[in-house]
Amino acid sequence: MSEAIADLLAIGAGACGLAAAIAAHDAGISVAIVEKRDRPGGNSSLSTGSIPGAGSKYQCAARIVDTPAQMVADLLAVSGHHDVDDLTRLMAEQSAPLCEWLIDGLGSRMELITAYKHVGHTVERLHAPR
Repeated sequence: MSEAIADLLAIGAGACGLAAAIAAHDAGISVAIVEKRDRPGGNSSLSTGSIPGAGSKYQCAARIVDTPAQMVADLLAVSGHHDVDDLTRLMAEQSAPLCEWLIDGLGSRMELITAYKHVGHTVERLHAPR
């Protein structure tokens, strides 16, 4: 049996894989990342790179009232109920802290987009690169 070279292996160098790798590294965990493409980015690099955050401090500063429960309602109104409704709720509950960590904790050059609501969203909640 070979010795492990890392405590955590992040599969994919997209937004989620890299965020997980950074958080683990900052917590003192050794990390390795594997990516199938020739550069990092994943699906986020193919889209706008926006992340919805329900109830973020940036929404509060813009006087946008939003909650994780409203985000869940918006998402389920589009998709319908499914086998992982509980994961939809968990994702919505963690969405604002994630956006705030990316911007404040990591210094990501992102901001709340107030000129556009994503399809199915009832309020402005996308946080995207400037």
